[in-house]
Order: sequence, then structure tokens, then C-alpha cells
Amino acid sequence: MKKLIIPVLILFATISFGNNNDALRKQISKNIAYPQFLKKPDADEKVTVRFTVTAQGKVEVVSITAKINELKQYVTNELKSMKIKENYSEPGVVYSVELSFKMKKS
Repeated sequence: MKKLIIPVLILFATISFGNNNDALRKQISKNIAYPQFLKKPDADEKVTVRFTVTAQGKVEVVSITAKINELKQYVTNELKSMKIKENYSEPGVVYSVELSFKMKKS
């Protein structure tokens, strides 16, 4: 009997904060999905974002770096569309986040 071996791809995005704000990190990680355009076997991209949160809970991107412009735009749009919960952030504080988008075979 022959066995069929099928490689499984795991897509994930990890987020780390320089500001140690676990609640904010969790809200962002729930709202930024792995982008469709990055689903390729060798995907391993990082995005670094600095942002503030207004008193109304809107994200304002201060700076963003990534190798792929489409990924920069995607992350910027996702963050700007979010409404941060009131008790998750302090207005005026600059948060620094690194997002890693990787595709791994398992």
C-alpha cells in the first residue's frame, strides 16, 4: 500500500511589543490576518510599526518599515481601521510593534 504524504502549510503572524502592553497586542493580533498576497512557500516578512492611539481609540501610524510596499499598505490600512478599546492604551504614547508574517511547512 502506498502512502500519500501531503505537506501542510502553517500561516501565522506574530506580534511583539516594545511597550509590554498585552491587552493591546492581543487586540491587534486578532484584527490583523495573514494577507492573501503573501501566501507563498518562502514567505518570511517583518513589519515594524510605530503608532499612537487617539483618545477616540483610532490608530495613527507614526512610521512603518517593510521590504514589500503592499505589506506596508496592508498593515497601515488594518491598523487605521481598528478601534482600540479605551482601557487598552494611553493617548499620546508611541507604541512600537514588530509583526512577523511567515509560512512554514510542517
